[in-house]
Amino acid sequence: MLQSRTPESSESVLLLSAAHLTQLLDHRALLDGLRDAMRAYENEAVPRARRAHSVVTAGNAQSVMIVFPGIVPGIPAYTVKVNAKLPERTPSVLGLLSLHDMDSGRPLAIMDSGVITAVRTALLGGVAADALARRAIETVAIIGAGVQGRGQLKALQMVRSFTHVRVFDTDRARATRLIDDVSPTVNATFTVADSVEAAVRDADVVITATWAKRPFLTRRMIRPGTHITAVGADEPGKGELAADLILASRFVCDDPDLALSMGALAGASLGKEAIHASLGAVLNDSALGRVHDDDITVFGSVGLPCQDLVAAWQAFGAARAVGVGGNFRFLPDRQ
Repeated sequence: MLQSRTPESSESVLLLSAAHLTQLLDHRALLDGLRDAMRAYENEAVPRARRAHSVVTAGNAQSVMIVFPGIVPGIPAYTVKVNAKLPERTPSVLGLLSLHDMDSGRPLAIMDSGVITAVRTALLGGVAADALARRAIETVAIIGAGVQGRGQLKALQMVRSFTHVRVFDTDRARATRLIDDVSPTVNATFTVADSVEAAVRDADVVITATWAKRPFLTRRMIRPGTHITAVGADEPGKGELAADLILASRFVCDDPDLALSMGALAGASLGKEAIHASLGAVLNDSALGRVHDDDITVFGSVGLPCQDLVAAWQAFGAARAVGVGGNFRFLPDRQ
């Protein structure tokens, strides 16, 4: 459950690094917190705000600067996050998240945004898979062997058991590295696939986490009953799923407007008629998710500020409880 008061703290600002956040975040508890946040979002109890701006770096590489302000009922704080996304760099997401007291606006913490973004995105995929995928699955396909490929697989393991994982990446060495990294903690056999089609053949769950500019996954490749978690199309100009696949599926998204303007639907040039429901509506039981075992279900994620706040608030409370993180006096001493 979401906490309802600010942890006791001094007037100083808590500084949390990526390493701190990796240590502090409780993934199991975050699953529940994200469910609550998406239910509140569906009930319009959460402001719907997100701004993205294209920028060009000094080396003429394309990047995106994204500003997220986050509010969730029951959390007496808000977040503001600024991310830069540079696909040619590692890590590809860099930025800061600031956590502020709701009543006074006083900054409570400043933390790395990359870990917050990666963890909450992966866990939201787990929430969606739990709501939409068949209960019994065997084979998982991962397309894109980056941070989200790893994170989504680990989140899926929290809500489903499976026995085999196929991994495809345009860089075969990256696929091999993913397997080396996650196989010790994921109880399944792993295979590097030679193509997208080989990876998804007969898969029960497909995870797409790529920088693709054009759709590559079509209806012909997907068997009935498959669930797809698509997280790559999170800004304008990106797309992973073809229109025929989306139209043949029960398409669920975190935010319908964003799905149309910069998400999976925008990438496939589809309109609102392609939306079956929002994830919040499915979680609130005001819309059905999967109805039949042979339904194809899709969760198209763009990412919302309220998801950041749930993770940041948990990390802040945990840091205060165990006494980790640096401190910085941002405001002047009171006279």
